[in-house]
Amino acid sequence: MAHSGTLSSNTGPAQGDISPEDGASKSITSAIASPTKLEDYIAKLSREIEAIEEEFLKVSSYPDEDDSDSNLRKSIVLAHRHGRTVVDRFKAFEEAGDLEKATSDLEKAIERFSYVQSRPLCDGVPRQDLLWVLCNLLLRRYSQFHSLSDLDFAIQCMEESRGTIGPHSPNSPHVFRMLNSLYRRRFERSQAMQDLEKAEEVIESALEATNANHRMRASLLHMLSTTILKRYDQTQNKADLDLSIEREKEAISVALPQDPAREDILRSMAAIYLIRADHLGQADDIEQAISWAEQAVGLPVVNNQVKAESIHILSTALLARFERKWDIDDVNRAINLAQEAISLIPTYTWNQTNIFNTLGGLYLSRHRHTGNSQDLDKAIEIGEGALSRSSEEDPSRALYLTNITQLLFQRSTRYHNPEDLKEGTRRIIEILVVTPLDDPQRPRRCYILAAFYKMRYDNSGNLIDLNKAIELSEEALQLFPPTHISRFQVYNLLAKVYTLRYHRLEGVENIELSIEWARKTYSAIGSPRADRSAASMTLARSLMNRFKQKKKKDDILEARDVIERELCDTPPDFEPRKQSLHTVMAEVYRNLYDAYNDPADIEQSIKSMRVSLAARPMDAPDRAVGLYNRAIIVMCRYRNNPSSSDLHFILHDLYEAWNTPLARGMTRVTAATFASRLLITWRRWQEVYGLLDMVVRLLPVALDSRRSSIREDEEHKLAVIKELAPNFASVAFLLGEDASYGLRILELGRGVIIGSIIDRRSDLSVLLSKHPPLYAEYHRLRTVLDAPISEVNDSTLTNSEATVRYEKDRVGRENAVASFELTQASIREIPGFEGFQLPPRSEELMKMACDGPIIMINSTTIRSDAIIVTTAYIRSLQLPKLEYAVVEERMAQPIQTVKGGPSTYNKRNEKMEELLLWLWESAVKPVMDILGFTLRGPLPRIWWIGIGPLAVAPFHAAGSHSPGSTQNTMSYAISSYIPTIKALSFARERSLKLKSGFRLLLVSMPTTPGHNQLPSAETEVTKIMDSIKGKANSTHLVQPGASQVLDSLPSFNAVHFSCHGISDAKNPSNSHLLLCKDEVVDRLSVEGITNTNLKNSQIAYLSACSTAENASDSIPDESIYIASGFQLAGFSHVLATKWESNDAACQKVAVDFYKNLLRKSVTCGKYEGHGRVAAAFHYAVDKLRRKHWEQPIKWATYIHTGA
Repeated sequence: MAHSGTLSSNTGPAQGDISPEDGASKSITSAIASPTKLEDYIAKLSREIEAIEEEFLKVSSYPDEDDSDSNLRKSIVLAHRHGRTVVDRFKAFEEAGDLEKATSDLEKAIERFSYVQSRPLCDGVPRQDLLWVLCNLLLRRYSQFHSLSDLDFAIQCMEESRGTIGPHSPNSPHVFRMLNSLYRRRFERSQAMQDLEKAEEVIESALEATNANHRMRASLLHMLSTTILKRYDQTQNKADLDLSIEREKEAISVALPQDPAREDILRSMAAIYLIRADHLGQADDIEQAISWAEQAVGLPVVNNQVKAESIHILSTALLARFERKWDIDDVNRAINLAQEAISLIPTYTWNQTNIFNTLGGLYLSRHRHTGNSQDLDKAIEIGEGALSRSSEEDPSRALYLTNITQLLFQRSTRYHNPEDLKEGTRRIIEILVVTPLDDPQRPRRCYILAAFYKMRYDNSGNLIDLNKAIELSEEALQLFPPTHISRFQVYNLLAKVYTLRYHRLEGVENIELSIEWARKTYSAIGSPRADRSAASMTLARSLMNRFKQKKKKDDILEARDVIERELCDTPPDFEPRKQSLHTVMAEVYRNLYDAYNDPADIEQSIKSMRVSLAARPMDAPDRAVGLYNRAIIVMCRYRNNPSSSDLHFILHDLYEAWNTPLARGMTRVTAATFASRLLITWRRWQEVYGLLDMVVRLLPVALDSRRSSIREDEEHKLAVIKELAPNFASVAFLLGEDASYGLRILELGRGVIIGSIIDRRSDLSVLLSKHPPLYAEYHRLRTVLDAPISEVNDSTLTNSEATVRYEKDRVGRENAVASFELTQASIREIPGFEGFQLPPRSEELMKMACDGPIIMINSTTIRSDAIIVTTAYIRSLQLPKLEYAVVEERMAQPIQTVKGGPSTYNKRNEKMEELLLWLWESAVKPVMDILGFTLRGPLPRIWWIGIGPLAVAPFHAAGSHSPGSTQNTMSYAISSYIPTIKALSFARERSLKLKSGFRLLLVSMPTTPGHNQLPSAETEVTKIMDSIKGKANSTHLVQPGASQVLDSLPSFNAVHFSCHGISDAKNPSNSHLLLCKDEVVDRLSVEGITNTNLKNSQIAYLSACSTAENASDSIPDESIYIASGFQLAGFSHVLATKWESNDAACQKVAVDFYKNLLRKSVTCGKYEGHGRVAAAFHYAVDKLRRKHWEQPIKWATYIHTGA
């Protein structure tokens, strides 16, 4: 946290605003010895002002041009006296804390002076005296309201005064000192170097005009030092820092013991040494700072505000030493001193606000040392107070904003409070807006913002936040001077974010970068301190990551040595730091055990984790993470040496982690999921049921996908809990729950991503007809939420401008989510809408089977079941032949079997036939027997939903397909696939219209850069166009780019792609069709097509490889593949392939499909509406099957998904 006096040369209000002949400061100094004296002094001044105002009434306050010279002279004299007395009373009121009355005095006095100062000179009052008093009045008002016009007017007055007196006039040092103060103040606002140069020039002129023994020389040297220090803030040139120290030492050498400036000089020396310690990292500079500050505090009290500033700088110096040496007495004394300084200063002054800001930083530092949450809350309370005391124009406001933002993020991390994170986000935007590009504090704020984004990534898993952390860290490094001590903090942050990037995206380059930055951090910090401990943990974790990948023992041993060294150097009472170090040490020994299986290593890992947890408060949210990690470590020991005590210990930790209410939702869900696996192993079904019932209720909060801006972030969360809903359903059936209950569990816990998208796009016509205002608001909000948030890639914007825009978008989304939830709750209060956007009830689920039964097949280690939904019932059917171990083995076969050369083709087809027969006997035939399907009449329709590993099962092709055999799915039903019943409802929202105005867009890619040519693509499209002549209108795009296709889709009812398709198992949302733009490969990805919301589209035919391949092992139940993307975009029907397809077969099936769809035929003519599409495709595939029955690889790849 930045503190005044450590990161800025701003050591207090600029000096020089005391009149040459002004005895007010002495009068006030004697008066404030007691409250009674101060009241008497104010009363005396008030009587004088009243007398002056009575005189004004006699001579007219605002003389006209016709007034006599006598009256004019009297008016000017009275104005002069009035102004001087007002300044005195203002100072007194400021001491007394009553600025309202003082401000009123200023307004009156300035109003008079605005007139009389422009009048001709008279004998009564020299013009420079008028200018001086007016300048003081303006400066006093500026200190309250920060209006630049007051500052500009004051400079104008002093420049005029400078021009009317000679350089050796007794008053010239006062005028020069005042001008220096004014130019420095304006520089603080404008950051214009010419103001700083002017400030230096006038004070140099003053020094030239005074001899070595002049009574004001010490004060002038002090002001020159302060001005040079301001220049250092801009240049970061060490020579300026050294020169500033030299000038202060010279000032001390000439200052008399009773010189009023002596305390200012001593205090300034302390501040400069603190700046040098902070920027250059020299520990001795902190001791020097404390020594100078102690001398300043030890001087007799002349002025309360001056003494408060000295105490403040001593407090800040003690904090700096505490953060290096960790002596708790330093921070406790610093807090007491800051509180003493605040008590000496009137409320709502610049000085008090600044000290409040430092006091907040002190409480934060003590919180980091002790872990006491009350200190953190106190720091935030004080920080908010300092911020509220600062005006919008206050130059220090950005500093206060930065500090309070850091505090909010600290508390958000500790307690996972979303409101703190949200408020911190708002502050971030304000900081960026008020920080100019050339602000000397900009590098520090870039670093703080980068740390914020890293922290927010820890909470949200949002990749944009991680990328922002890297961008801003790199910007901070570019802005910090090469020797700046704060660079090591940026190094450490970069090491952390690249470690996180490796965990998320893998990649050797991320490991190497994290190690590189971690080594730079560690080597940049010499002596043991908190910063080095943090660097050591980052380095150790980076080395562990490389060890896990490359298995170089030197890496893991170095990681161990680094942490051991830090543990030895860390003071015994520094519990939070030791806790963190022991956590990392536990990871080190666990990795050693995994690699070399030495029992001593796992025992040491468990011991380190025990020490770490003992140091954490029982209610600390991060305790849940520690408990989960210890459970994982003990599980490693259990696997090699099973014992019931270890299992009970693991379960205890997992339950405690689950029952930590302040922990992150995903941490709790992950712990509970692990616990449920153990309970399943022990067959403690009632406990599993009770635990998972609570977990499923927490899922909507833990997985709230509406707040996420990147699909991959959602996938990352869902991979952790992929078996939760399937296991819960199996346990429910085992304990006798009815089928509809199990079905609701599976609908709630699966298809989370597609479900949230469907909720934002589903039909609201009933709501529109009955409650138009609610519909309008709900539709507006879901349109906002349906728009993806992404990084701002605008080359015309600076990094910070892009960040501001992104943050505003994000805050807008957060607000929309809150409003969306309230609107949704309001709709559910209306009779008839109680179930609005909730999982459907049993009767609603049965209605969805109006066109044919829906079959959901679930296989877990507990049992396997089919859930059958018809218009008459929902029932479950146990499938004893569908053993989970066999399912896992068999479901890996389709993808493996289809790959290979011509020499293995026959053998691979035989394996596929075995798979299809097994699937028929173990799963499909029992279902068909229950349904009572026969071979007579039109084939009924059936929808398949495979769960978990069965998400890739080819149910539509199950059975024997030898000539004459009817023991197969295709002989009994027309099959379709659907991810969830909610997705089926969404697909049916639009009726199918195959009229003469039907429009088909054909997209072909005969050549694709870097991939095999597809000469058949053109032939396929030509034959399709011939087959639909007179039945539909068509447009053909050859070699188009993704944006051209997306722009064209809204004008068509159907689209046909003939191109390459790529399935991405690691990042399913990145699965894509290959197109071309400017002779370069262009990708139409799942995420890209899903972000499109089409209103008129009905059919998407994807004549490409693997467009329905559910390749993800981590999230199979999310059904994220190319075909599902088109369904979510608004296509009611998607025709796709489960694996690689044969070019000639693709062409044959496609042409036959369009003939069946658009022309009268004996078979397809019996089906109307949506059923027509499924039937047309079924008979096209069946025609290929009958011809090539012995080659299921060729024909079984084709599937229909949707309505």
